[in-house]
Amino acid sequence: MKPIELSLTGFRSYPSPATVDFTGRNLAAAVGDTGAGKSSLLDAITYALFRKSSWDAKEPRQLIADRAQAMSVSLTFLHNGHRWRVDRTMHATNANAGRHHLTNLDTGEEVDSAGAVDARIKAVLQMGYDTFLRVGLLPQGKFDQLLTAAAKERTARLRELFGADALETIREGAVLRHSSLSGLLAEAKGKRSGMPEDPAGAAEVAGAAAKAAEERVERLDSAIETVSALQKLVSEATAAAAAADNAARFLAEKAVPDAESVLDALEPVAADISARRGLLNSRATAAAARDGVLTSQIEEIEDRGEGHDELVTAAAVVAKLPGQAGEHRAERDRLVAEKAELAAETKAITAVAADVTQRTELAKPLTKASEAAVDVSKRLQAKGVDVRTHLAEATAAAQQVARTALAHRTAVSAVDLAQQAVAPLDEEVRGAEAEVEAAEQHLDALKLRDRAASVAAELHAGDDCPVCRRALPAGFEPAAGAGEADLSAAKELVRKARVNAKSADRALADARGAVTTAETAASGHAKDHRKAEENLQRATEKVLKVHVEFASLAVEAEESFDAQAASAMLTEATTALATHSDDSTLDPSKLVEPVSAALARCEHAAATRADRLRTEAIEATAALDVERKALSGRKEIHAKAVKTAKAASVRHSRAVDRMTEDIDALPARIRQVLPGKAIDVGAEVAAEVAGTIAAGLAEIKDLLAEQKSVRTEQNTVLKLQRALDQEAGKAVDEPLTRLRHRLDGWADAAVQAAAQLPDADGNRLPEAPAEPGITEIRTFATALSAVTGALRSELTKVGAAHSVRAAEAAAGLRAQAAVLTDVEGVDPACCLTDSSHLHPLVAARAKAETEAANQRKLQGRAQDLVKPAADLDFAIRAGQARLAALDVLRRELVEAKFLGHLTGLNTRALLGIASDLLGQLTDLRFGFAGSFEIVSRNSGVVHAANRLSGGEKFLASLALALAPYFAHGGRWGDRGFRS
Repeated sequence: MKPIELSLTGFRSYPSPATVDFTGRNLAAAVGDTGAGKSSLLDAITYALFRKSSWDAKEPRQLIADRAQAMSVSLTFLHNGHRWRVDRTMHATNANAGRHHLTNLDTGEEVDSAGAVDARIKAVLQMGYDTFLRVGLLPQGKFDQLLTAAAKERTARLRELFGADALETIREGAVLRHSSLSGLLAEAKGKRSGMPEDPAGAAEVAGAAAKAAEERVERLDSAIETVSALQKLVSEATAAAAAADNAARFLAEKAVPDAESVLDALEPVAADISARRGLLNSRATAAAARDGVLTSQIEEIEDRGEGHDELVTAAAVVAKLPGQAGEHRAERDRLVAEKAELAAETKAITAVAADVTQRTELAKPLTKASEAAVDVSKRLQAKGVDVRTHLAEATAAAQQVARTALAHRTAVSAVDLAQQAVAPLDEEVRGAEAEVEAAEQHLDALKLRDRAASVAAELHAGDDCPVCRRALPAGFEPAAGAGEADLSAAKELVRKARVNAKSADRALADARGAVTTAETAASGHAKDHRKAEENLQRATEKVLKVHVEFASLAVEAEESFDAQAASAMLTEATTALATHSDDSTLDPSKLVEPVSAALARCEHAAATRADRLRTEAIEATAALDVERKALSGRKEIHAKAVKTAKAASVRHSRAVDRMTEDIDALPARIRQVLPGKAIDVGAEVAAEVAGTIAAGLAEIKDLLAEQKSVRTEQNTVLKLQRALDQEAGKAVDEPLTRLRHRLDGWADAAVQAAAQLPDADGNRLPEAPAEPGITEIRTFATALSAVTGALRSELTKVGAAHSVRAAEAAAGLRAQAAVLTDVEGVDPACCLTDSSHLHPLVAARAKAETEAANQRKLQGRAQDLVKPAADLDFAIRAGQARLAALDVLRRELVEAKFLGHLTGLNTRALLGIASDLLGQLTDLRFGFAGSFEIVSRNSGVVHAANRLSGGEKFLASLALALAPYFAHGGRWGDRGFRS
């Protein structure tokens, strides 16, 4: 396998895209600092071929570069004259997003998916991952795996390298194919046994039988069609003859011979009824005309709004008008007087209110002074609380300064003690290190002496010295090596010296840690002390500020507070507390007690002044409060009276409006008599209007009475007309209706009789009369009698003709029965006129049709089996030949017979080449024995590979790795790898 080009991205030391081109290079070396990416190139080749790294076969995701989301590798290589390119991609988080693809750039073959690509590459290279690491790559720290492997593992790697595994795979495949092919042959023989021996001949016999059956089906179809047509003709002709006879008989039954006598009896009765109907119609017309006149007069009166109901309502309204008008006029006068009284009360209340307001303004300065004194007293007390709070904070801050100062002094002393303990421990560590160095030098000298004795033990007089390369003199004797006891004692001294050094190091580290801890604590306490002093400064400044503010408020309360003296006293107290180391002997509250007493005195004086001014203000305003209360009650009573007067005025206006609405609803002629305002209506006017209403009621009452009499006449005439209609129905209409129904039945019979004639003409029948009068019915009956006589004669002739046709068709059926004697179930003497006589023919036809269909199916199945039978015959013969060949492979490719011999033969050849290469690499000092052991060429001694030094072991592993390359014709100076 020769690499051509390697491209990688996001791979270990190559987060960015990189490409290595091997074209035209006989020898390539990767040179660079540690971590530059030399091993990453070899890992990239290993990952591209086997999807694993050279140092971890389980988790290739570790190959992704730091902070990269994915890695990709593309390797193009040449093997056995074919160029291949493998592309692989892996994502850091999504295991399903990877891509694995192999392409043969010469043949176009492509393989996808990880497993398929892995298997194809292994088949192409004829080696797997483990073999590749032992004979192709030789990774760091693992180059001697093939050399030092156990015999069983080495044999497995060599079998894979020599391709013996491929032969084993072939044998296993032959076994599987032999088993599978045996099953397929048995299945094919089973299928063939179920087919005809000669499918083509069977198809020909079935075709002939099907043709004969189909011809019989055609003959029977023709006979069934002929018999069916003749049966239909006999049936239709017989039915037509019977229908003509029935129609003539029915026509005679429906005849009406007494129509003229019935009509003659009805004519005088109908004339009498018609005369009486004329008289009643004249009376009804006169009554309707008078009713119309009366209705018009009444509607005219109602349109003027002076109907009976309207006038009754108007009379009731007019009767109440004088009393209502008088009441409304009295209420109006009362409301006017009450309004004047309320106006006078309003003026009096306004004057009293102005007087009270003036005196209230005069008392306001005293009230304001009282309120100001109360406010100053409250603010002074609040500020006193602030002063006391800040005093406590300042004294507490001073005490904290004293405590932090003490803690800082203590921490500084602890630092000094810790630093004093470091110096002797430092000296002890230097002494322990010197002892370790001396012990190690002694042990190295003993090891060097022992290694030189081991090398000299393999040398003899005349051998080249491995140091100076000169021949050893005769009588050369190797010096004795160091004894095991001396080495053990030296190692024990080294161990004890190292233990002592570690113990001293730990003690020194602990001491230095203690110094660091003490210095950190001292620094922290110093910081706390500075912070406490800053807090004290801020607290003192706050107290000085609130002292000044309290003094300003005391001036407003007409008192005095010495802020400077209080601040000086605070300074003395905080100084004493901050410099005193024991806070249990000083009481902060006693140090600032004079300040607290001055604060309490000012607060008490301000509160006393505020109480005095508040009492004076209350005494001055008490009389005004009484007068204001009385004035408020008077205003409330006046407001209620005004509200009551307004409600009464609204009620009065609404009552007058309702009376006006009642007058507006009266008829127009009556409203014209009344005055313009409803409240001005008097008794005389109301009496006049009542007389007019009474006259109108009398007039409309007379009109309604006359209208009632006319309508009674109309009802009487209507009853007489209904009675006459009932009499006409019984005496004339019902006999005429019965006669008409009989004539209609006679006409329907004539229509049915005409339909039986071949040239039926419905136009010669008379039309039924549109009017059911006696004259019209008489004309219709006369015409119908003439037409029906002619129809009866024609029906007799038509019936005779149909009987002749039926006889001729029956003769044809008898002839058909004579020629169907070969059909099972057909009687030659039968006339075949009944439909059941067709059943034997239909059954025979169905049987022949089924026979034809079955024979055609047999023919089709036989034809369909011609090619499958031939294919199965061919496949069985070919399968039997292939089964014999597979049986040979299964028997011969057995490990004991062939594979073991092949592996041993190739192993001996490989060791021979590797031994020559190892001699060239070691100046003919070493070679390989037959079992992968090392032989010294000078002495002939054979020993295990593990006795070689590291460099010698690497050369032996390199010789084994290069041996397959030279075994396939390689030379020194060729490029690439060979498997």
